[in-house]
Amino acid sequence: MVDMSTGLSTSSCPRQTDVLRGHSDSVLCLSVAPDSSLLISGSEDKTARLWDRRQRKSTRAFVGFSNQVNSVCFGEDRADAAPSTVYVASGGQVSAFDLRRPELVLREPSRLFAVSSDEINQIETGGRGRHLAAGDDSGELKIVDLDRGALFKTVRKAHSNLCTTLAFHPRKPWQLASGGMDCAVVLWDYSRPKRIASFSLPEADSDGPGMTVNPPLVHRIGFNASGSLLAAALGNGSVSVWSVPAARPLCCAPLHRSACCQVLFPPFAPDDHVLTAGDDGFVVLSSLRKRSSNKHDPELMASEVWRLRLGRKPNWLAATADGSVLVADSSAHISVFACADACPAAAPAADSTPPVAVAVAADSSPAAAAVSAEH
Repeated sequence: MVDMSTGLSTSSCPRQTDVLRGHSDSVLCLSVAPDSSLLISGSEDKTARLWDRRQRKSTRAFVGFSNQVNSVCFGEDRADAAPSTVYVASGGQVSAFDLRRPELVLREPSRLFAVSSDEINQIETGGRGRHLAAGDDSGELKIVDLDRGALFKTVRKAHSNLCTTLAFHPRKPWQLASGGMDCAVVLWDYSRPKRIASFSLPEADSDGPGMTVNPPLVHRIGFNASGSLLAAALGNGSVSVWSVPAARPLCCAPLHRSACCQVLFPPFAPDDHVLTAGDDGFVVLSSLRKRSSNKHDPELMASEVWRLRLGRKPNWLAATADGSVLVADSSAHISVFACADACPAAAPAADSTPPVAVAVAADSSPAAAAVSAEH
């Protein structure tokens, strides 16, 4: 059955299909390859792991780090090709590993970038694959030229507190957004570097689960595929959405009763759907619809499509085009949920409210396949 207001099938809620086991401590970060065939994870156990999603097992281990692994990402290759490089951030360093090497356990990186004297919180590749960006505890943004293997630019005082999150614009290779513990979201032209826009944090709507008393610290940001929207997961439990590049506030929805720690636009849903996770232990898929039929009123409202109870605090959220949602939480494993029934099927209508489905994730469901790592 298809809900015509969202273009999503409502025949079932997301269901847990796999539990990927291999780490010995909390999994802190995830990244999915552009072709969705591979997954990389980083953990408090000071290792990173590469997972084959088709075989549903760990195929590589990256070891030898002195600190926990806070962020991981793939190098940018063709969207239809398996990536050849992964990047792992631990402490103030970023290690590059060549996946064409034959070893199953990689101890020495192919290249090592001493990016910062402070701890790196997130890394991401962009600029048509030429650059890697890192945000650190000092509030600075560092841009590495991957072709030259050297620091390209530093955005000093990008934030007055920790820079917690960043995202490259998907269509404009010289643009990068960042967010931090200073409650600020900024869009940069990092080639100069120059501030393009600052995104104000509006008051949250009142028709949601409720706001927390926490300040709107910025935990995660993300663009939609067209680059027309930017969303931020905030410490007060809400998600804010702006137009790009105008930086006009479009929506601020209180989707979580605790801090909203993750946000992304999932590739399995239309471009106006946002996926969030909160410290309340819920993952929520919401559609962003126009608040009114007036074409001159651009404001949006968030309507829940489904809500998934995890039971644990999430650390990272990822999604794939084939309809999978991957969750790293305070446990040592990665939970995989199938949302294939929730793929786009029709264009959304602007004047109807979708139903909300609620699912509960079991800690050890008979339907969940526990996949043991071989290394």
